[in-house]
Amino acid sequence: LNGSVIAFGGRTVIKTTFAKYINSPETEFYKKGNNLYNIDSAKKSRDKKASDILRFFGENVINTLNKKKHAYIAEIEFRAMSIQDVEIKKRSNILYGKLLDLFEKVLRKGIKDNEFKNLNIRKTAMAILAIFQGISWFVITDEKSVSADDYITDSIELIIDSISKQG
Repeated sequence: LNGSVIAFGGRTVIKTTFAKYINSPETEFYKKGNNLYNIDSAKKSRDKKASDILRFFGENVINTLNKKKHAYIAEIEFRAMSIQDVEIKKRSNILYGKLLDLFEKVLRKGIKDNEFKNLNIRKTAMAILAIFQGISWFVITDEKSVSADDYITDSIELIIDSISKQG
């Protein structure tokens, strides 16, 4: 949880005679399905308000899109393959389950700290995940009327405004 590299992973997106996946082997410390990227940054944010943590997640999505657009292209392909590949679907469900759990923890913190209304945590976490998944639109289209940065920032603010306690 300190930001150190624990493994490397990759997938070819073209047909080749080489292995489709090239990953570091699993070890005692690294189990591919049990790790979330950038979790160290999220852990550092424990003392922050829940709304600031949601903003941090949004900033991370924007930074990834701006610096590593290929990561989103790979993610779109990964989701498309999960329809046909049972193992990929299983891993995808685990990953999205962990993301939802993470969002739920942030929402519970906001409720506990009296920042957020008492709300349906699962539905709200799913809405946040859907917003972040919407970034795919900016990867596959040539959207001109709304920037990806504005989409994420405004969407997160809309969620925060709707769940925050007034007053």
